[in-house]
Amino acid sequence: MRTIKGTATIGGGRGEAGINSSFNPNPDPPLRDVLGKPLVLTTMPFQHLPEPSWRIKLSRFLTWHGLGPALEIRRQRWQAIDTAAMAMAIFSGRRTPPPLFIHHNSSVLAPSFNGFRHPYQMRPAFSLLVRLPEAIAAERKLLEVVLAMGLRDYVRAFKGISETLFNLGGEAREYFQEAIRTERLMRMSRIDDERNDMVQIAYDCYFHGIQYYLYALIARENLPAGNRLFSSMYRGSLFMARIDRGGRLLDKPIRALLPTRNQIMFYATHDAVVTERFRSDPGFAQQFRNLRDSLPR
Repeated sequence: MRTIKGTATIGGGRGEAGINSSFNPNPDPPLRDVLGKPLVLTTMPFQHLPEPSWRIKLSRFLTWHGLGPALEIRRQRWQAIDTAAMAMAIFSGRRTPPPLFIHHNSSVLAPSFNGFRHPYQMRPAFSLLVRLPEAIAAERKLLEVVLAMGLRDYVRAFKGISETLFNLGGEAREYFQEAIRTERLMRMSRIDDERNDMVQIAYDCYFHGIQYYLYALIARENLPAGNRLFSSMYRGSLFMARIDRGGRLLDKPIRALLPTRNQIMFYATHDAVVTERFRSDPGFAQQFRNLRDSLPR
């Protein structure tokens, strides 16, 4: 199991009324996975960004002033394009993207002055990607292609430095296994401080596992047949949704913290194991539909 930076240590931080005052909902990236030297990509597809013609300028102007039809779809379209442009700039070691931000910079990413060292720097972009609807499939594909290029170069760079058989899917599997083991130990503990610490450790492992699983799917890694990464991702999502802002582990998940239908569909359609089972197993297909329909839109 790889080192997790920022996980709770035994014996810390329990507040009043069961509140875990030291709970951290946004773990740092695993320290061992952070590149020591910023990665610079020279193959970013800047030529695929739309040219700022007068039609584009007009469309953006109307969008950011709340005018015109299909406003939400247009907002999402420009947000995807702007985020792809900013991601290209970060991956390429530039401080600013191409001259595309005509009226409003809607990118979910901020300019990076320290270079690209770990995919967690791009987490807002990955989060946006899995939420984008089918109606803007072309812009979603552009963003996915850009992020996939960055992920593949990151894996190659890490392999070259560490001389290990590093792969994103394998990392996700290890984190999920550690999270499940910690969950089981947590159920047996009767000491509040210890349980709080185990909640943080399990949360961190599920968090890292879900992120690395998503990265493996976007990078199109060849995941082993019969893997259970999708079910582990969903189990982890349920566990994480049971933790409130005070770090308390509730009996039931908070609906607002569950993955959306678009998110779960992104995972399912990118995981070859899930899509194959969906086609070949009618029972599984019905279970998946029920699961999808139970999630928030």
